[in-house]
Amino acid sequence: HGLDSLNVHTNAFIDHRIFTPIAPAKQLPAIHVASVEPFKRHWLAWGVHDIGVITYDWRKQQQHYADLVGYRRLGFANFSIVDGHCRLGRLLNSAEVAGIVSAARCGLILSAKEGQNNASTEYLLCGIPVVSTPSVGGRAAMFDPAHTRIVDPDPHAVEEAVAEYQTTAPDPMENRARVMR
Repeated sequence: HGLDSLNVHTNAFIDHRIFTPIAPAKQLPAIHVASVEPFKRHWLAWGVHDIGVITYDWRKQQQHYADLVGYRRLGFANFSIVDGHCRLGRLLNSAEVAGIVSAARCGLILSAKEGQNNASTEYLLCGIPVVSTPSVGGRAAMFDPAHTRIVDPDPHAVEEAVAEYQTTAPDPMENRARVMR
C-alpha cells in the first residue's frame, strides 16, 4: 500500500526507564518470572536454592498451581506454599518486578516453544544475564553470547548455569548497554 514500515521485535517496546539495574546488592542467585502454565517448565528450576519466582495471570491458571509446589527453596515469591498447596499472593507492578529482577544474578527462561518473551528482555535491561533452554518462537533474537547461556532442558544443567553466574556474571551496566545497542 506504499506505507513505510519497520520490522521490530516487540520487546523493543519494554519500558527501559523502569527495567534498569536498581538493586544495590545481589540477593538472589536466580529469578524466574513466568506465568503458571505447564509450558513454562517451572520444574526445571525446582532445585535452584533461594530462587526468586514471580508469577502472574493467577485467575486464568488455577488448575496449574501444583506446578509451583516443587519450589522448596524460595528466596522470594509472590505466592506461598503451605502444607503442599500453593496460596495466592499479590500481583506486583512493573517497578516492583524490576527491583526484584535486578537483585538477582541471572534470570531463567525455560519454555521450549513460545513467541516473544518479555521476561528475557526485562532481565537484560536490569543488567542480569539469561539462562535459557533451546526454544523456537523468537525470544533468542535478543540474545547475545556475552549475556546468555543456552542449556539443555535438564534441571542439573539449569542449576550448573545458575551456579556459574554466581561467580562470573557480567557487569550489570555493561550488560544493559549491550542490550540497549
